[in-house]
Amino acid sequence: MFRRVHLVGANTKNIFGMEFFVSKAFKELGWGVLETDYRVMDKYEVETRIKYITDVDFLLTIKGERINPESIFSCRVPTVLWGQDSIQANKEMNFVIQTKAPLFNLVYSFNNQELPFYKQYNKNSHFLPLAADVEIHKNMDIPKNIDVGFVGNLNNNRINMINYLLDKGVPIQYSYSQQVYAKIVTQTKINLNIGITDSGYQQRVFEILNMGGFLLTNRVKDENLFIDKEHLIYYNDFNHLYELICYYIDKPDERERIAKAGQKEVLEKHQYIHRVKEIIDKVNSL
Repeated sequence: MFRRVHLVGANTKNIFGMEFFVSKAFKELGWGVLETDYRVMDKYEVETRIKYITDVDFLLTIKGERINPESIFSCRVPTVLWGQDSIQANKEMNFVIQTKAPLFNLVYSFNNQELPFYKQYNKNSHFLPLAADVEIHKNMDIPKNIDVGFVGNLNNNRINMINYLLDKGVPIQYSYSQQVYAKIVTQTKINLNIGITDSGYQQRVFEILNMGGFLLTNRVKDENLFIDKEHLIYYNDFNHLYELICYYIDKPDERERIAKAGQKEVLEKHQYIHRVKEIIDKVNSL
């Protein structure tokens, strides 16, 4: 029997965005995907589609910040919300959980530490981490000629990290371009990450590991998806990060061993297709 999901989100055609990866995973499982993009469609069309489209198995929205609560209340199919942003760092996400999450049949937090907050507003809330895409986040198999690199937009945490390392004499290859993301990660001996908060694994962690990158990242509270010195390396503060860079820059065999183990872990357990299967199973049990 043909099955279809109604995916509601922002920039569904953005090949580097979560909505695109989720849509792709459903299609790989043989599902049809009806996409409603609230950054492209006007408010009335979005509300109408949510309320009256019924030839789908369920509705899944990512973040849900521009959805009218009344539309979710009136929706005629099961509804699922997947929170992608931290409620600590994103006031809009915090507001969504308090005002809209109670209306959904099923709610997911990417962040295990914040799950108790979700459960205050919807008892049927669960932990569902982010993931990678095996085809888009792939190793390009090119020589590693960059010592230390970071790819991503800048916030205060990241600026402070980069400035600290530059002051210590560590040259950092920085890029914001998604188009060269895989290329820079693959070329880089030591990839860096720092979260906006100290909870929740960001997409970048899964993506870098999936690409076979050796990763130094901040320690994450209440989660143990990845083991220190087995899949990646956690640092405690900027001074510790500097010490780890100095140590691992001359340890190519150790870097390769850890990177390969991290890549294997993500390929086997942390693809978007794994997350989508979990959502489908949970919806079927409603």
